[in-house]
Amino acid sequence: TIYIAHLTSNDFAAGFDHVFYGWIFFALVIALLMAAGWPFFDRKPGDKWFDPAALQPVRPASSRIPYVAAAAAALAAAPLLWSSAIASAAAAAPADILLPQVPGWQRVADESGRPWQPHYAGADVIRIGRYRNHAGQKVDLAIALFARQEEGRELVGFGQGAAGPNSGWAWTATGPAPAYGRLDRIQSFGTFREVATFYRVGQILTGSPLEVKLETVKTRLLGGPQRAVAVTVSADGAAPRPAIDAFIRALGPIDRLADEAAGLPSR
Repeated sequence: TIYIAHLTSNDFAAGFDHVFYGWIFFALVIALLMAAGWPFFDRKPGDKWFDPAALQPVRPASSRIPYVAAAAAALAAAPLLWSSAIASAAAAAPADILLPQVPGWQRVADESGRPWQPHYAGADVIRIGRYRNHAGQKVDLAIALFARQEEGRELVGFGQGAAGPNSGWAWTATGPAPAYGRLDRIQSFGTFREVATFYRVGQILTGSPLEVKLETVKTRLLGGPQRAVAVTVSADGAAPRPAIDAFIRALGPIDRLADEAAGLPSR
């Protein structure tokens, strides 16, 4: 239903949902239940009467009951214990993030203009800085770190990313994505900005929210680095993409930068 709403409209999807699940799907389920229960509606006239004694359950030996109860308790507790063990292995977030020295670029003070910062609610640490090169190109680098994702503290989700709620910025479109990242175009009162975002979670670097979710599930189930990092490179103006690309090339491997920000050894 959500995919149909994405392809068409919410009104059409609501109508489809009502018709399909309210009529067709419901009718099919009822028909299948009736067909499955038909042989058990009633006994045939010639069938023998059942023996109630033969239907009584066989009680297990009393000596087995403690073992069965212990095994059931262990099975019930195993997922919780495993999840707790993985959570306890998550590295603590560093007290601060040092923004990198980028060859050919220098840190400069924020100038007057439309303020911007990516929105990552629940992040343990967020740092942002402005850089400028000899050609006069300017970009903003922001790093957001989650030591471990939890409910309400997630790398991707509603309001997370380039244009947060009540930030004064609004998402307008996506652009050609850089390698292992994504590009969003946002605007605020006539000021246009492009934001390249890279997500580092588990063992992957990606710009896909779907891949972030899948890798998060994988690390929670199987273990691995629990940290989640968003690295954003942004610039405003009429043609910000050349400055973003030049800075990303000078910045070097994004996954290494994200791991160093999280306090993990570089690979």
